[in-house]
Amino acid sequence: MMIQFLLEAVILTTLGGLLGFIMGAGLAMIISQFLPFPAVITASSFVTSFVISTVVGVIFGILPARQAADKNLIDILK
Repeated sequence: MMIQFLLEAVILTTLGGLLGFIMGAGLAMIISQFLPFPAVITASSFVTSFVISTVVGVIFGILPARQAADKNLIDILK
């Protein structure tokens, strides 16, 4: 049961990291139109942001997942 809660945390943080990367890249491209130098977005920056958001999801998802997995669902519904 813990894997379900942990997987949810990882998916949410990974999607949040991906959305943040896309928004940041878009903003960088818009700002670079007004600057004398271009914004450069590399594959390594994408991979780094993806890995960091996934690791954060795992680290900060373990404790809540463990707590949720230890609870009895019948007692929660009472």
